[in-house]
Amino acid sequence: MGELVSLQISHWPSAAQVAKEAGVRVPLYCDMSSKMVLVVDDISDTGDSIVIAKDHIRANCKPKDIRVATLQWISEASKVIPDFYAEEVKGWRWYQYPWTRLEDVIGFIKRIIADNKDIEVWTIDEIENMFPEWYGVTFDRWFYDKAFETLTAKGYLTKENGRYRAPK
Repeated sequence: MGELVSLQISHWPSAAQVAKEAGVRVPLYCDMSSKMVLVVDDISDTGDSIVIAKDHIRANCKPKDIRVATLQWISEASKVIPDFYAEEVKGWRWYQYPWTRLEDVIGFIKRIIADNKDIEVWTIDEIENMFPEWYGVTFDRWFYDKAFETLTAKGYLTKENGRYRAPK
């Protein structure tokens, strides 16, 4: 009978940006000495997250064996060759998954605002209209609305009369 344990690697602070230092968000300590472990990740692009996960599991849980499975493997860029993968990708490509879409939109919005400090207030429509030019993508309106709601709740933006301002 299999067991499932989740391990989150903090590696990408926002869409397509690399953190200064990657690591395990909540450390895992357990005895897996009699277990075969399968590390599953959506993609092996740089391979850094997989290396961190394997090293952490090996050091703190001491499994009998560790294997890796991914959906995509960017073979020309990854330090890791997964044991199992659904698709080999040649050349760098940014993958946008349904489970990361809101997180990506939030990161993209933060980058647009940070790179346009001369603009003091924004509307959701203005940001939405910039996406095709900046990133070559568009999203359903729900993602922009939810991203602005999240950024406001976290204090990154303040809302004033239907417009948004980033704190100075």
